[in-house]
Amino acid sequence: MNEINAVRGMAALRAVAGSLEVFAAVLMLHSGSVMHAMRINAFLALAGPAFLFAVSAVGLLGAASGLSPAKVLLIACGVALIYAGTR
Repeated sequence: MNEINAVRGMAALRAVAGSLEVFAAVLMLHSGSVMHAMRINAFLALAGPAFLFAVSAVGLLGAASGLSPAKVLLIACGVALIYAGTR
């Protein structure tokens, strides 16, 4: 995967994640219920790490050709630590 395709893929995934956040905010406002808003927020809490991993994976694939295997592993470990720290 070349670098520009990786950047485009990362940006597209972030755009989808951002659109999902905006849509969820509109649903929260439309529901008018704290309980419904909490359910929507819980879904976003699950979706956030999935997007983090997806964007990081695309970035790693794009950067892997220019990095040593040790650096790729180090970045992957960093992403895993971020995920573990937010649980």
